[in-house]
Formats: sequence, C-alpha cells, structure tokens
Amino acid sequence: MFVSSTNNKEDDVIPVDNSICYLNDDIIDIILRFIPHDISTYLKFGAVSKQFYALTKSEELWFNFLRNKYPFLPITDNYRFLCVELQKFLRGKKDKYQEARNSIKITLVVLGSTGVGKSSLTFRFIEDIMVENYDPTIVDCFQKQMTILQDKKIMTQVLDLSDYQCEHCRSEEKAYFRSLRTSSAFIAVCSLTDKESLEELNDYIDNICWQKDLDSGEIPIMMVASKKDLVNERIVTEDELKAFGEKYNIPYRETSALSGENVSDVFTTVAEMAYIQEAFNAIMRSTNEPPKKQKCIIN
Repeated sequence: MFVSSTNNKEDDVIPVDNSICYLNDDIIDIILRFIPHDISTYLKFGAVSKQFYALTKSEELWFNFLRNKYPFLPITDNYRFLCVELQKFLRGKKDKYQEARNSIKITLVVLGSTGVGKSSLTFRFIEDIMVENYDPTIVDCFQKQMTILQDKKIMTQVLDLSDYQCEHCRSEEKAYFRSLRTSSAFIAVCSLTDKESLEELNDYIDNICWQKDLDSGEIPIMMVASKKDLVNERIVTEDELKAFGEKYNIPYRETSALSGENVSDVFTTVAEMAYIQEAFNAIMRSTNEPPKKQKCIIN
C-alpha cells in the first residue's frame, strides 16, 4: 500500500509532465475519487507526491486499483490517456466530444419497499419540501437541473418507482423492468426503522443486475438508509448497512427526508457516478471507432 509522506520537503514531490497526466480542477476532482483515504495524496503547485506518481505511472497498479475502488468504469486502455481524454470531455469546449457531451442524459431511479420513504426523499431533493402522506402511481417522473463536478450543469430525470410494479410485473417486460434496463443509476432505499426493508433490497438489486446483465459493482448504485431522524425507532445497525454494501460492492448513506440530511449529497453523488460512467463510455466509443473512409475525389 502506498502511504504518502506528510512533510513538504522538495524531494518528496515530482513535477508533473503534461505528457504524463494533465491535472486541472476537474481531473483532480475525478482522480481524488479514485484514491483511498489512507494514501493521503496531495496535489499542488504542479507537483504530486512520489507515491502518487508511481501509482499513475504503472498501468497494472491503476487497473487493479480502479477495478477494486470504482469497478463500474469501463477502463480497458492506458489510464493516463483516458485522464487526458476525460479532461477534454469535461472542459466543455468545442471538440470531438461536443456532440457526445451534449447527448448525455442522466436518469436516476429511486426504488425500495413500500413505506421506506422513497417519495419523501425524492420530493426533498426536487422541491426541498417534506411530504409525509403521498399516494404514488406506478411511476412518478421528475426533472431537475443539477450542478455536478463543481460546474457541470445537466438535466436529470428522476424516476420514483412504486413497489406496486415489483410485486405485479416481476416476470414481465413492462415499465418497471424497462426502467431498470435503460436508466443510468439507482438509489436503493431501505428504512432504518424496518430491518425487513433492508433484506428486501436484495431482490431489487438482483433485478437491476439481471436487467443490466452486470454485477452490482459495475453499476452506479447507492444504498440509502432513510429516516435517520427517528433515533428511538432505529433497529438497523451501521454494521448491517456496511455488510450489505460490501456484499454488493456499493456505497451507502444514512439520510433524513425530514431534516434533509445527506439527501442532496446522495442524488448529486449518484448523478456524478452516472455522468462519469457515460463520459468514459463516450470516450471509449470514440477511441474504438474505425477511421472514416476518405471520399475519392475525381477532378
């Protein structure tokens, strides 16, 4: 394991060569998401720690590390090259990624058992209000402009799927499963006051994996434990949440729709996960496209 030095001696840093890895605010933000806390990487004044430099210089280290920490990213080529390409993608300038960048649409699905607070979380995020008594239909659809990755504005569609579909359409290719198959990312909700709702998330996540034909760690999914404000009624422990997250290789958060705690963070983080995945997909499609045939011009 790489452990960065805590002092600032000159011999502890190496100047960054642009041919190795471009570093601006966007790419630093992305890279820091890949770095475990115990590495304590620092980036400043055009220099990086020797440990970080070694990590970025080794393709094998990068691949093994990223597959373990951020497995849904489709990284199959030189990561330093992808860093440069991702930087171009995020800059928003007119380049070869302009059309792909403008075409990225993020759809977030909120799902979970009846009564866990899916709609309350959704309304807290969309309207910043608390809704206690809400009678959902089969699916509610909302749209909201979000700012992600510091300054990227995207229009995000949020689907609030009721438990009705999961109970009645499990074996059919209907709206519920179509939403799972075509959506970008997922917020799987359980209640801290209902241990059964945590167990039932197994079926929801298994259905997502089935429709996507991917492992859960390859899909932008976050488990959300709601009703954190009901301290005296809590029966789901943090250890149980952690174990569930490790089982599916997904992150988790505790939230409260009543106070708004962590609600915005959940939606923003999941949207960023989805956007980064779509960006990498666009980059890989672009780099894997065969060269266009030149037209033959006859004078």
